[in-house]
Amino acid sequence: AAKSLLKEIANDSSNEPNLRAEAIIGLVDMRSATTDLLQLASDNGGVVRDEALRTLRGTPLTAEQMEDLNSIATTTATIDLLEKLLNPSKVTARPDVQELDLWLDLLDGPADAEAGQRVFFHPQGPRCAHCHQIDGRGRAIGPGLVRLNGRLPITRRRLVEAILRPSKEIDPGYLPVTIVTTDGLTATGIYFKQHSTGERLIYDSKGIVRKFKTADIEELLPSNQSIMPDGLINAMTLQEFRDVIAFLNPTEPTKPEQWSE
Repeated sequence: AAKSLLKEIANDSSNEPNLRAEAIIGLVDMRSATTDLLQLASDNGGVVRDEALRTLRGTPLTAEQMEDLNSIATTTATIDLLEKLLNPSKVTARPDVQELDLWLDLLDGPADAEAGQRVFFHPQGPRCAHCHQIDGRGRAIGPGLVRLNGRLPITRRRLVEAILRPSKEIDPGYLPVTIVTTDGLTATGIYFKQHSTGERLIYDSKGIVRKFKTADIEELLPSNQSIMPDGLINAMTLQEFRDVIAFLNPTEPTKPEQWSE
């Protein structure tokens, strides 16, 4: 019933675009919604169109459907989303993560904080909410992102660097550990408690709880490698990265209708 209602909201052009976009996210992994999503990807409004393309990631498409999608590529942002949809393993040429100034220049451009919020929580995006909680949403596996006056209390530069190089500066309260078992297996994650049964529990980089019996642990070592994966930026288009930054740490609030596509 919920899925049917989401379809109805998403397809109703009289609804506000951001409301339709939020409803579209709820159709992810819903095979019967593929036709709806393909139609929504041809919507005249960029907000609805782009959200449909993002939500189609991971959906098996026919050659004919792919060809139809290619015909809607009229803006750089849409072309990049299509590329991510049709060729998910392809990584476009970008600066090295060490080149922070180049990245800041690259990310300087119009951004939509509301779209960034959807990317942050989207199951087909970088999956930030799998480990981070903000405004009461998400999972509190990694540091909670507490905003003051609508933004995180860190500079844009530090925020971008934290995403590009997650292991450079790790929150002391979330230092990862590496467990080596007696049979030679290793696992890295955030150590969060010892169960009453004697098992050690960690959260891994996918937010999954892994349990290890004390008797099976050969070593438990501190790690300098964040469980936030390197290369997270490869799960986003450049515009999605801009939008996420605008959501987390906006400078000048902008709306899509304020800038030309």
